[in-house]
Order: sequence, then structure tokens, then C-alpha cells
Amino acid sequence: MPASPQKNKDDNYVLDTFALQAFLASEPGADEVERLLRVAGSGEILLYVSWISLAEVYYITYRNSLSEDREVHAKATIEGLSRLAVRIEPAGKVESLKAAHIKAKFPLSLADAFVAALGQIYDARIVTGDPEFKPLEEAGEIRVLWLPEKPKTGTRSAQRT
Repeated sequence: MPASPQKNKDDNYVLDTFALQAFLASEPGADEVERLLRVAGSGEILLYVSWISLAEVYYITYRNSLSEDREVHAKATIEGLSRLAVRIEPAGKVESLKAAHIKAKFPLSLADAFVAALGQIYDARIVTGDPEFKPLEEAGEIRVLWLPEKPKTGTRSAQRT
């Protein structure tokens, strides 16, 4: 069961996979994610990440890695993210049922439904540039801190580890 947030609702944020990937690949929006991480490190805000989002980062990193050992690269990326000023939240019963309810009502990925569920549980703003969240925001289900959309390219980005 999730712990109660210790800050007010304006001090809680959930980083989705889009935000994490922007940070890792130094894409548009990375500067805003870096700023949030610095502020979270000082204890002024709380940043949450779902293990489901980290699983997405793992497989994206694995698939896109130019490293000789993709598994080592993917694991190192997750280890690096886990050392940041974020609270990594499990996909327990409460989170899973809330995500399932959101997924049943809106056309978005299950991973994004978990992010939205954390946003609702912690009354936190979702940090993303993923347009899948727009219908939820328009319906008043979540609040969003929008990052710039990613450029449309077919090239692989270098990632931080």
C-alpha cells in the first residue's frame, strides 16, 4: 500500500517513461527533468517513478543499445536511475486496480495507466510529453507538466548511464 505523500499536491510529481527517456538521451525536456531531480534532491518536492516505467526504460535501453552487452547496459541504466532522488513505487494491489480502472476508461498503454494511477494516488503532476495523457488531463483525471514532444527521427540516441 502506498505511503502518504509528505508534501502538498503542488510538490508531488510522477516521471513517466517519456520523461525518463528524455533525461537519459538528453532530448528536449531533459533540462526540466534535471531541474526536478535537483529540487527533489534538496527535499523540496517528491518525485515518484513506477517500476512499470523502469521496466519500459530497461527494454527500450536494451533494444536500442549499441553496447556489446545490451543486458549490462540496460541494468546499469536502471541502477543509475534508482540512485536518483526518486521514490520508486511498486505495482501492488492498489496501484494495479487503479491502473486497470484507468485503462478500462481511456485509450492508453498499461504502463501509462500505472503512471496515471500514481498521479491520482499521490495527487501528483505527471511529467511527460506523451500525448496519450491528454484525454485524461482534459477529463480532469490527472494534472500534467508537459515536456516538449520528441523530434521525429529514426536514429538511435546516445544514453546517459
